[in-house]
Amino acid sequence: PPPPKMVLVRVDITHEVLLASMSHALTTESEEIMGLLLGDIEHLVNGDTVTRVWMVYPQIRTDRRKDRVETSPEQMARSSAHAERLSEETGVRTRVVGWYHSHPHITVLPSHVDLRTQAMYQILDESFVGLIFSVFNNGGAEGSNEVQLTAFQATSAGGTGAVLGSPMGSSELAGLDSPTKAAIRASTSQAHASHGGAACGSDLGAAALV
Repeated sequence: PPPPKMVLVRVDITHEVLLASMSHALTTESEEIMGLLLGDIEHLVNGDTVTRVWMVYPQIRTDRRKDRVETSPEQMARSSAHAERLSEETGVRTRVVGWYHSHPHITVLPSHVDLRTQAMYQILDESFVGLIFSVFNNGGAEGSNEVQLTAFQATSAGGTGAVLGSPMGSSELAGLDSPTKAAIRASTSQAHASHGGAACGSDLGAAALV
């Protein structure tokens, strides 16, 4: 019989990864950005799998359409080589485990294009995961900039997908230490101010997606 299908139940990301990828997502509201996630996966005793991310590798867009993101084989190869070097230097296995991209001014949920891209990645690695940062959305308070974050995978060849847990929004900061909170608030404030708005007073999502 075929081996049981792997079930990815959670994505854990470090505070540094959250800050770096969030800052990247907030660099522009005119087009989507993307990057790769470096880390490893852990197989639990019950057969479930957890993806752990401890580094990001921003990518240069190769698609001119502002609502599309695509990386090149050369950039993917460089990211993989960097992960291999990290594994050798630190003794901790590191590989490309996923990708992230931004949704400026639109929902955090994956589009049909996102799901198709994700499905292609999962053909090569079934544990591959996607993160989406929904940015530059007006929050409840005047002048605030709401950010949402979610993780997802494609679940069938038909293009359907599943979000790994509920999307996390600006009010959910449990688990983040004070310096990380302050740094994230500063980055969103600067992004909001640079686009003609007042300093942002909102918080951001939590570091672990559960």
